[in-house]
Amino acid sequence: MKKTHILLVLLVAALFALAAVSCASGDADGAPYRTEGCLFYKEMRRYTGAKERYIAITGCDKERLPADLVIPEKIDGLPVADIADGAFNGCTAIKSVFLPDTVTRIGYNSFRGCKALEKIRFSQSLEIIDYAAFWGCESLGYIELPSSLKHIEGYAFSHCFNVKVYM
Repeated sequence: MKKTHILLVLLVAALFALAAVSCASGDADGAPYRTEGCLFYKEMRRYTGAKERYIAITGCDKERLPADLVIPEKIDGLPVADIADGAFNGCTAIKSVFLPDTVTRIGYNSFRGCKALEKIRFSQSLEIIDYAAFWGCESLGYIELPSSLKHIEGYAFSHCFNVKVYM
């Protein structure tokens, strides 16, 4: 009885360990996260009549993140089209961001709390700036929004006290 109990406890512990490893290397869909320099990304698919594959930037290594962040146009031969929800949330060292013209969406809280962020070059294909994307970017100054922009969610630039928006 005692041996059975110990074996059961060890089996349960092993299952939890395996679950932790699989969660650390992927997301809820089981798709693995990969890295490109200091960026974390994942391959995505959207269905608009045909399968379209693209890259979403999902996060970063804050220790290696440069002050002047340049998002690449392509990774693994696929266009970088999405800055995922919370990707750079709280990255206080970022001073400027360059988004290539392949980016169509900036997700929820993507750059929230990037207090040193002074300037951003938006993609000329950008369609969506999601809720609170730049909340609390206190140093953000002049920004020029592209004509491709279709939707800006609420509080996208809330608590950006010095921002001047031009279209």
